[in-house]
Amino acid sequence: MRILKVFKTLTFISALVFCIWGLLRLERGIEFDRNCVQYIREATYATSIETAKEKLEVAIFYAKEHNLTEGVVSIFFKQPKNDIGYWYKNMTDAYSMLEAINENTPFSKQESTLMDIRETLTNSTIPDGISIYPNNVLYFWVGLVSFILMCVFKLIVYIIDH
Repeated sequence: MRILKVFKTLTFISALVFCIWGLLRLERGIEFDRNCVQYIREATYATSIETAKEKLEVAIFYAKEHNLTEGVVSIFFKQPKNDIGYWYKNMTDAYSMLEAINENTPFSKQESTLMDIRETLTNSTIPDGISIYPNNVLYFWVGLVSFILMCVFKLIVYIIDH
């Protein structure tokens, strides 16, 4: 029954790798949400030009710091909704619109700009998987292989045990 013990150990190790993979994905998603998405959301619903600029600047800085300015997050199919460059350009274009406003700009133009920013940022979809970019392929394969190995080893344990 030494072989049974080996396969139980391999099942445990692959399950552990799969759990760590899941926790890392979760942590990266939370970090991205906290340091970028929430600032985009705050900029979207800001009631003043200065607040919108301030919040959007933080999101843009985070994107630059983490090299989220170009690329595609998809692994198999390249689709426009997965284009990081397009998402980043929408953010920087919105910021440029905010920078064009100064204290001499009429209030109606300021309000119009805030509405345009709200529309731009609301309609700009954040690519799925951006929180783990540029390691999307690595995360995919580690998750897939560890899950398959966990299932195969557990099946072998079940067959040997019964």
